[in-house]
Amino acid sequence: MARRAQKEDQVDYGDPVGRAFLDKLLLAIIDAYTNPATADKKPSVTALKKRVDRLRAAKEALLGQPHDEGRPLVSDEAILRWMGSQRYKDCANRDMATIDGGESPKLRSDRKLADCAAKKFQLPEERAESLRKKFGAQEQKWIDVARYHDDVPEALDFSLLEQIKAILAKRGIEMDLKRIER
Repeated sequence: MARRAQKEDQVDYGDPVGRAFLDKLLLAIIDAYTNPATADKKPSVTALKKRVDRLRAAKEALLGQPHDEGRPLVSDEAILRWMGSQRYKDCANRDMATIDGGESPKLRSDRKLADCAAKKFQLPEERAESLRKKFGAQEQKWIDVARYHDDVPEALDFSLLEQIKAILAKRGIEMDLKRIER
């Protein structure tokens, strides 16, 4: 289990950055048993909701967890991490322009980043405003996550998923890892 940050300003690279391992494992199995005609297409919001519903049902069947609303299709933490990476890129572009002696482009505002995130992740307007406030309150944290996160935990998770896939394949259980976060 990933450790939790003790202070608000401490960066925790555990669970909040990606899906829990069990979710990844179950989604890989669910994805392997999805309609092959739609498997390679970009999933619609409806398809993503159905995928999450199937995950929720699998967890309830396996773990006896009661059905609840669960978390959103895309967690705030994942979106805030994306916003931090965009701000980090904006800062890098500005700094490179300054070094090259060119005109420095302005950084996008928190509102503009939230609007871009809302468009990218197909979010309602009120959620974009909430994300803007969260990002503004902890901007440096999310920039640090983008700057220093090396994706090692996700790479280790994915390696383990590949090993499990090989073991389950011998028993006739398929897994599809194409849509699993790395």
